[in-house]
Amino acid sequence: MKYTEGNQEDLDCASIVVNNDGVLEIQTVFKNYSGEESSFFNRLFSILKRRRDVTVDYTIKLPETLFLRKAQIRNGSIEINGIHGETTVNSRNGSIVLLNVEKCTEAEARNGSITISGDTEIGKLQSRNGNISADIPEIVMENIYITTRNGSVDLYLADNLNADVEMKTRDGKISGETVKLKLKQASDYYFLGTLGSGGKAISVTTRNGNVTLHNK
Repeated sequence: MKYTEGNQEDLDCASIVVNNDGVLEIQTVFKNYSGEESSFFNRLFSILKRRRDVTVDYTIKLPETLFLRKAQIRNGSIEINGIHGETTVNSRNGSIVLLNVEKCTEAEARNGSITISGDTEIGKLQSRNGNISADIPEIVMENIYITTRNGSVDLYLADNLNADVEMKTRDGKISGETVKLKLKQASDYYFLGTLGSGGKAISVTTRNGNVTLHNK
């Protein structure tokens, strides 16, 4: 859906383009300028104005046989629910929410939070400015890397989880009082230990924020 607080000319500057050459690709394309006025400043301010005024929202339903390989947005949020296959998600300015996605290879939100809920296999989660919250399933197939520069990390751990855990923060606290974590090394800013009998690595790093482990 396209909408704007401007006029029809503003709305017409945004087009939804669908390509299906073996891989289905859906994207929003903005025209640079109307072409009626050719001065540099008119083109420049026309670009800024129209990209600011036009908003495009997508609601996409996929059949079970179709995999979502990648979702990417510059200014806005992404919410994905119940998708099969391996997915990569990127948002420059907005939050990312994944619910019961089969596998998230990588999720990056430059300025926004990341929330992973349900039985989602996780690879790498990264946010520059935002909190990260994730459910960690009982079976961890690959190493998990979670990083945020300015934000806190909350991990909700499944029962009977076997993993090696490393957590680091520079200006924050690390806690997990209700979690049965066998500590090998611990300080105010660094924890190293195992859950259960150990296994794949769960690595968490934040510069300015807390790291908290929770039981589901």
